[in-house]
Amino acid sequence: MKWLLAICITIGLLAACYVVSALIYFDLSWILIGTASLWAGIDSKRIGLYRFKTGISCRPVSLFCCCYLLWILIFPWYLWARFKINAGEAALKGEPIEDISPTKHFFRRLSQFGGRVGEFCLIILVGLKFAFLIFCIEESWRGPRAWEKYKNELEAKGESFDWDAMTPPRMPELQNFFSAPMMSAWFIKPPGKIAITNDLSKRFNFTNASVPLLIAEVTVRPHPDSKMTDTAFNFNDPQSRTSARHLIENIAGPSAFAARGDLVFTTKPINPDQIKPLQIFLESEKKLNAGEVSAFLTGKNYNSDPLIFKSLSSNSWQIAIPVCPAANYLKWSDQFKGDFALMREATKRPYARMGGDYHYPPTIPIPNFVNVRTVSQTLAHRAQWACLEKTDSKIGSFS
Repeated sequence: MKWLLAICITIGLLAACYVVSALIYFDLSWILIGTASLWAGIDSKRIGLYRFKTGISCRPVSLFCCCYLLWILIFPWYLWARFKINAGEAALKGEPIEDISPTKHFFRRLSQFGGRVGEFCLIILVGLKFAFLIFCIEESWRGPRAWEKYKNELEAKGESFDWDAMTPPRMPELQNFFSAPMMSAWFIKPPGKIAITNDLSKRFNFTNASVPLLIAEVTVRPHPDSKMTDTAFNFNDPQSRTSARHLIENIAGPSAFAARGDLVFTTKPINPDQIKPLQIFLESEKKLNAGEVSAFLTGKNYNSDPLIFKSLSSNSWQIAIPVCPAANYLKWSDQFKGDFALMREATKRPYARMGGDYHYPPTIPIPNFVNVRTVSQTLAHRAQWACLEKTDSKIGSFS
């Protein structure tokens, strides 16, 4: 039962260290580990641990390093070995090195050399751990003082660090935006681990777009033959960028980017049979990718424009855009007029305070940003596309 006694002693030391640390508000575990490891190293030399077959037979320095790095495992193991040695139950190692054969002598020496190398590596690891410990102690001392200095400087300028003073005051429910019907359910993230409801976002998700319209075929060549094409542009020429952009913008008539960037809305329905795809040859000495071609044609980031690229070869693509008449979207979004009326009525209230506990940061209510973004995009679409349809011009066009 010596192993059980060794484990009990280890757990007892940890428990005592935890209790004392809690009482004095200072972590003593690193002192316990260092002191116990140092004692184990010194004591192992006194009892001659390296002479016995215990599974942990090593030199004092190696034992100290191993115990310091893996104290929770090595320390009870050493206690168990110590109890066996003191009780005379531990067997000594094999015959002396001078009484063995040359072959065994060679491997014994090789093993000792490997042990020295391992010991050196352990010393380096312990040194790094000591350096990290010293760094943590220094930062624990320096950090609070730096924070107090910075805090005092800001307080001298009139800044407040009282958390309760930053809590928004309560207000009459009739004047609170989030007390209006459905506003809290739509625009506040539920507390705790309750799943966020995105029913509003799903209802506002427009999925009635037309089939992508093929508008161009782009080929990149070092020296294009303009006689064989409708258009030929130089990738590094700003004027070519402007000209190519106008061609792309006008091929489907007056149009506008959706706020989400994944649709193009037109003033009138588009018949794909009436659109002849542009044959664009782009002159460039270097190899271009779809993102660079997209930026050349639209002036926008590849991830923020609705162009759809289909690769034909390593240097040519078919380009399509998902188009939809503005009238179709306006007609589809009219079903949400009741929801818009609720929001419009709620915005007449002068204040907005989300209900919840503001005294503890993790419980502070959080807006449902997904629903806020979706509603904002939908309202922006209606305003932009209603104007586009009314004026029949390229308001908000590709540029």
